[in-house]
Amino acid sequence: MAKKLAAALRDVSGFAVLQSGKASTVKGMLAPDSALKNPHVSLLTIRQPWAQIMPTLKGAAVNLDFLNRQAERMRKLDKGYKLLPMSGLDSRPAFLKGEPPWSPKITEAWAVLCEQIDSALGADPAFRGLHVTAPTFDASAEAHTNGSPSAGYTAAGWRDAWLEAFEGAATALPASVSLIFSISVQPRAKQFVPAVCDALRAKYGQRIIFQHNALHARCASNPAHHKFVREQHAKGSRIGFEQVCSAFHDPQRYGSSDPMGPLRLAIK
Repeated sequence: MAKKLAAALRDVSGFAVLQSGKASTVKGMLAPDSALKNPHVSLLTIRQPWAQIMPTLKGAAVNLDFLNRQAERMRKLDKGYKLLPMSGLDSRPAFLKGEPPWSPKITEAWAVLCEQIDSALGADPAFRGLHVTAPTFDASAEAHTNGSPSAGYTAAGWRDAWLEAFEGAATALPASVSLIFSISVQPRAKQFVPAVCDALRAKYGQRIIFQHNALHARCASNPAHHKFVREQHAKGSRIGFEQVCSAFHDPQRYGSSDPMGPLRLAIK
């Protein structure tokens, strides 16, 4: 059963800087303090591959050193943060490789991860939200089915996998921490994503945020993402957006060798 609802959700409004998933291992990939100090920036989205956080399930071995250091950095800056454990194919722990999204092993490992995150950071008021990612095989955290095993595929299986992942997070973390679902409008995903959204809204209400991850200059004027989040908002749900800069694909366009370079130039 999910934890008793808190008096209020921790604030996740405003702009969040999405930090590179390589920041934990590659020098220069951290979002710079100079950008985070900008008064328009409220949060940092801290990404790290699930495999680095939980290399093995044996003894519930979880390494939260990087997440703890980043959390401390945000507390010193008097800003909030969200966590995004990356679960794409290259980020998935070795002991989960080959497991389908609806595998009980994934559900169990995700629940353990959420419990460990709660033990380390749950009481921190700067911890505002968790991106629920366990079932996805896509590096973006969206509910795409890319790269997932086709054997045994059912829309109901995908739906249940996502709902179980949210249950694990909701049970482990304080009810004041928002839970974020990055939607997908790909053909197979459309068979289960609306049902996931309806079930999450019915069970967790305003604790859930549905995120549109395709807000960028190349986006069509009225793509399926826009239509879907409008519909969810009309039903009373909170909506978030991820804005993509072209520097992600071509950092040199902005005179830098890494995606964080343009951020240093753009946010002053």
